[in-house]
Amino acid sequence: MKTRHHILMAAFVSLISATVVTAEPARTVDETYPGLATGALTYAAVADLPVGVLLKAEGMEVVAEDLNAAANRLPEWAQREFQRSPFVLLEQIIAPKELLLKAARQDVAQGKLKGGATSDKDLLDAYFDSLIEGVKVSDEDVKAFYEKNKGMFCNARFDQVEDDIERFLFEQKKQDTVTEHIRTIGQRIAIEVSASWLKEQDSITRDNPIDKARLSGKPTLVNFGGKSCCGPDTMLPVIEAVREKIGEQVNIVYMEAKDRPDLTARFRIISIPSQILFNDKGRQVFHHTGGMSQEEIEIKLAEVNK
Repeated sequence: MKTRHHILMAAFVSLISATVVTAEPARTVDETYPGLATGALTYAAVADLPVGVLLKAEGMEVVAEDLNAAANRLPEWAQREFQRSPFVLLEQIIAPKELLLKAARQDVAQGKLKGGATSDKDLLDAYFDSLIEGVKVSDEDVKAFYEKNKGMFCNARFDQVEDDIERFLFEQKKQDTVTEHIRTIGQRIAIEVSASWLKEQDSITRDNPIDKARLSGKPTLVNFGGKSCCGPDTMLPVIEAVREKIGEQVNIVYMEAKDRPDLTARFRIISIPSQILFNDKGRQVFHHTGGMSQEEIEIKLAEVNK
């Protein structure tokens, strides 16, 4: 015969079990606001934080005053753009350094990274060296880049620019490795971002030509470019030809990189020209550095439309 005590215990266990089964993990920034985050906050959890606290990560906090201080340390030409995009400032300028320092200290504690660094800079340098170990550029990579981007070199011969191209591609591969590591850091460190602040920042951050185009329901091609020592951007006539041919099917945005440092940081533009392609859901599906022909662009757009 069951006693009253047994019945109460069974009910308690049942209640606890139901709670465990129905509990859901916190949604990430990317799940809650698709496409808003492109860097360190992609996998951060959206959470109810104390008033004034924008971000928490295992003992670290960022408050609004930290954003203002970081913006004031930027070059004057960049301050206005980042001040009107606080989320980009947090994700691309403040969070990466602090989170990477935390990850580096964890690696030292676990014996994955040698200790002894005398400054944060030395520690980060050692951490980056461990990330990019093994990154290489082949002769084929260098030759292929030259053949596709001859216009970038003002008709210089391959032997005249070979070393420069190799250095550029090496730096690009290192940057890509580090960028992906930063983008996924929320999978290794518990990060929380204020839910109420994010709700405000979503509309503020997306108030730009790129987001307006990619959220319109059509595929979007974005070209980051600008003038160079060789003259006007060689991608301009290519972009205009694509616009004239299929402009009704695809949004085409030309962005002067120097005019929007917040967008070049958010979309990880390290050199121009660069092209980004978004599908009709607004998701980035292609990112390319260097020139592209009209045919190459149309092939990529056709792949997205399938």
